[in-house]
Amino acid sequence: MDIDDNEGDDTKDGGGDMISEDNERLQRIRADLVSLTGGKIGGTIGDWELVSIEPVTHLSVRAGYGAARKLSFMQSDVAAILKYDLYISGDFCELCINDHKIQGNTVKDIVSRTSQDGGLSLLYQLISLRPCFGSFGPEVVETVSQALELSGQDSKYHFTVDTNFIGTSSQGRTYAGTVRSLDCVFLAQSRVADRCTACTKLDSLVINRSLLSGEAGIQLANSDSETETGKVNTSKPSHQSVWKLDTTDEQGCSFLCPQVQTFNCSLPHAFDGSAQATTVVHHRVEISDTLKVKLELCGKLVTRDFPQFAADHQLGPLLDRVAGLRLCVGYPAHRLMKQARYILNHVGRMIPEMRKLFKHYSVDEDFVYRIGGEEEIGTIRSTKCKIESEVGSDICAACRTLQQPIEFQ
Repeated sequence: MDIDDNEGDDTKDGGGDMISEDNERLQRIRADLVSLTGGKIGGTIGDWELVSIEPVTHLSVRAGYGAARKLSFMQSDVAAILKYDLYISGDFCELCINDHKIQGNTVKDIVSRTSQDGGLSLLYQLISLRPCFGSFGPEVVETVSQALELSGQDSKYHFTVDTNFIGTSSQGRTYAGTVRSLDCVFLAQSRVADRCTACTKLDSLVINRSLLSGEAGIQLANSDSETETGKVNTSKPSHQSVWKLDTTDEQGCSFLCPQVQTFNCSLPHAFDGSAQATTVVHHRVEISDTLKVKLELCGKLVTRDFPQFAADHQLGPLLDRVAGLRLCVGYPAHRLMKQARYILNHVGRMIPEMRKLFKHYSVDEDFVYRIGGEEEIGTIRSTKCKIESEVGSDICAACRTLQQPIEFQ
């Protein structure tokens, strides 16, 4: 009995020593980090800034600043805008990426490996961690948002929309929100990957943003995350659509598909991640009795050829292709738009040389969108707007030129 009691005491003492050792390690790292920042709030170590010292030492990297901007391997022109937060006290060490706590032993293992090398090594290892991007394509996010809204509190889906995620493209597109598996660990499965293992299954989702019915949710519920061989399908999400026959007569017929499109309405030089807006885009396709195709987005004619339809006359692929097009939203920033309206209303008072600067744009009063629950009207477009946006963007090439300086000629 005496031997058993002593053995139990030794085990208990060993556990206490282990806890004490961990606490001492964290205290050394904590003191080292405070020292490296000069012991002052606002002090920096590389990209990290000291936010607080007591009772919890907090260091943070501003969103998208320095190494907190991570390029995607799947889309090389897209970068995630991330925010890293490190919290250390005497008995815990936590890392949050975009306000998501990193679970598991990842952070603990890094602390153990770098404890002898000091706080600088720890910060380098933590900011080198690659986040899980999820599935950030706007069409996928719009589809899943609709499906979750339709299902309400009784959602049966194994994924959700993370609104904290923000990405930017070299083409000027903003990716606000991403779709994540409910099992997402928020870290990529390797240093050369974009996703965790759970989120790789999201490629099986079917894009369907139509407002005509709840079929978007049905498509998602029936989508399978595995192929017939049992392996995860890593191809891009497929695109399907729901259309209604709008008109028909001896001269032809027309099909209509209203869809949700989300975009960021802040200006490129003054990006605001919370300025997410939503508009309903009416896709209309008219097919004449001679099988000629006429396409409109929100009542505006789009000039585009469909050689595949001309060759095989297959209606389904044509409608899915059209449903994948996005409307050019121009520049709907409310304050700038009010200024543009005023200038155009008084352009006759300007001298001829000044008029040349303002003849390249117009205000589209038919464009309607919602932001923060409020309905807004109007956007600034180039007079040569293509109506259809560029691939990977929410504006067309003509409207993009409004960002460039205009020379007097």
